[in-house]
Amino acid sequence: MNQYLVKSRRQELDWLRVFAILALVFYHTGLLFGPWTWDMKNPETNENYAYWMAFLHGWRMPLLFFISGAGTFFAFGKFNTPRFIVERVKRLIVPLIFGMVVILPPQDYYQHIQEYDNYWDFYKSVLDYIPYYQGVANLHHLWFLSHLFIFSLLGIPVILLLRSTYADSLKATFLDFLFNPIVLLLLPPVLILATQIMFVPFHPGRAHFAFYCSFFLAGIICYSSTFHVETIGNNRKLFLFSSIVSLVPIIILYKGQGQIYPFESHTLCSPLEVIAIFAVWFLVMTLIGYGQYYLKRTPSWFTRVSEATYPVYILHQTVIIVIGYYMGKLPWGINTKFWSVSLLTMVICILLYELVIRPFNVMRFLFGLKLKPQKSKVAVAGQPD
Repeated sequence: MNQYLVKSRRQELDWLRVFAILALVFYHTGLLFGPWTWDMKNPETNENYAYWMAFLHGWRMPLLFFISGAGTFFAFGKFNTPRFIVERVKRLIVPLIFGMVVILPPQDYYQHIQEYDNYWDFYKSVLDYIPYYQGVANLHHLWFLSHLFIFSLLGIPVILLLRSTYADSLKATFLDFLFNPIVLLLLPPVLILATQIMFVPFHPGRAHFAFYCSFFLAGIICYSSTFHVETIGNNRKLFLFSSIVSLVPIIILYKGQGQIYPFESHTLCSPLEVIAIFAVWFLVMTLIGYGQYYLKRTPSWFTRVSEATYPVYILHQTVIIVIGYYMGKLPWGINTKFWSVSLLTMVICILLYELVIRPFNVMRFLFGLKLKPQKSKVAVAGQPD
């Protein structure tokens, strides 16, 4: 099987990551105006926002974890295990710590702004090592980084096994079985469902962890073999058809139960929650499959856009909350506010990336980006060799 190992990154993953981060910006902006409880709310909300947000809520993070699993497999090929762990610390833990100290506190401040004279008055609690309101540790949207770091460590044995020459015939047999189109369609969601049934009644936090870890490990396995991964793109119509069919009962059941995220009620299985697990898997496979078919090339400018997605992810929720606080005071219509917050958030995040983060290695390090190489000294004209 080793001759089939994927040697380098795939373009569709970078495109889909940009797409997922863009969807995330719109989703978190929608939380300002939808009926669901969130850190910051506009004075006026609209029930209609819940429907398309529920759809985004289903697949956005599973897709990101699947892509991250594949990316982790590629990243591991550049390092041995100790260096890989060091790189994961630089890439994930450094931005997480920086985010906890600098990026996240404004979110808590604007939630409780009436209780403080100014931001410095609030920030004293951060300097006293109580980085969140009343000492409650809340990573907000950066929980993704902490989960991803743990998943990366858990994925090391899987990656080592897939990259080794040990038991090649057994691995090839397993992948041949898994990438049978019907097996790939149904077996992963069945296994994910099993983890939820096991954990939900007594350990909902572990159920949440296992749900996303399943997509991360699936990304590793699916993108470990160039030969087998093409099965997803070749069967994209099957995944699309399955997605559409599974969404029909979800649309019917959603209004009655009022949620779409699998097992968010922390109760035993309901029909909606079970079907949602299959639908999420089908949707992720559909996006990956059509991405493989249509997103095979990247223009020269795309490298810069792709790099910007990580800082934009780290910054976006804080920017949304700050803008949303002031936008909520304006007498504008709810849709005008939604598009204003969404577009301003993207503009501000991109400007921060271009002007504050991208040019400086210190900021690149704090945001988990690769450092820019130092400029080599230019030889003085006319100087003999």
